Amino acid sequence: MDSIVFAPMPSKIQDKVFATLVQMFGPRNVRLFFKNRKLLITKGGPRHEVFAVTNEQFNFIFNKIKAELGREPYCAGVFVGIYGKKFKPSLDICEKLFKIAKRNAIMINEQAAILFSYGRDVMLKSITKVYEPLHEIVVVVDPQENVVGLCKLIVRNLNKTLCNECIVCENIIDKGWYLRKGH
Repeated sequence: MDSIVFAPMPSKIQDKVFATLVQMFGPRNVRLFFKNRKLLITKGGPRHEVFAVTNEQFNFIFNKIKAELGREPYCAGVFVGIYGKKFKPSLDICEKLFKIAKRNAIMINEQAAILFSYGRDVMLKSITKVYEPLHEIVVVVDPQENVVGLCKLIVRNLNKTLCNECIVCENIIDKGWYLRKGH
């Protein structure tokens, strides 16, 4: 296996990452979070991971760890997501941006939150609040607004769905995943 190398993110890829996050959380909120941060991307591994680092972290990585020690970090800053054919945002960045934006999320009842954290999907009857506007990938929060995961919205208009027992969101990742099988 090739060794993983951290590199500054090319602007073309950075634009795609920001476009996805802006669509989910709004331009002002994304600008606010990334104001004093730079994006890094990993190369040489099985996938391209994206990280947001402060200027101090960036200088430490490139002037100390890489230059003086001749080593690569394992990870750095905030894990933003995985870049491939499409950018897939991480649960970590979605949690941070939801706390700023309060949009692109659904709140589910306590019982549904427990089931969701075990990998279950979300039924319409479990949704207690909607944080508009919704994107294809939606943040899932419990009644205390703790982020429990991300889901894919399979029904475009929740208000027009008549079947309370219908699955409206498919679980993509939940915090319980890390305990069940996370690597």
